[in-house]
Amino acid sequence: MKVIIVREADGAIPGLASMLRLYPRSMEESICLDSIDETLHYLQQHSHPEIILLNVRLREIYHPSVFDTVNYTGAVLYAA
Repeated sequence: MKVIIVREADGAIPGLASMLRLYPRSMEESICLDSIDETLHYLQQHSHPEIILLNVRLREIYHPSVFDTVNYTGAVLYAA
């Protein structure tokens, strides 16, 4: 399973990497990106992940439909 973690530039989502290691499915890769713009650029050039995890604070700024511009059809989850 491929996962993208989008965090704000001021820090990562605490404990998220350790939580993902407990997930029973094997992870192909986990990528941390610092902004929505960086994520959209990444998605235009690479295969799409099954899950995009966003810092919950980004929910108020970006609606999941922002990923429609790159035809992303996977899950968008918000983590605190």
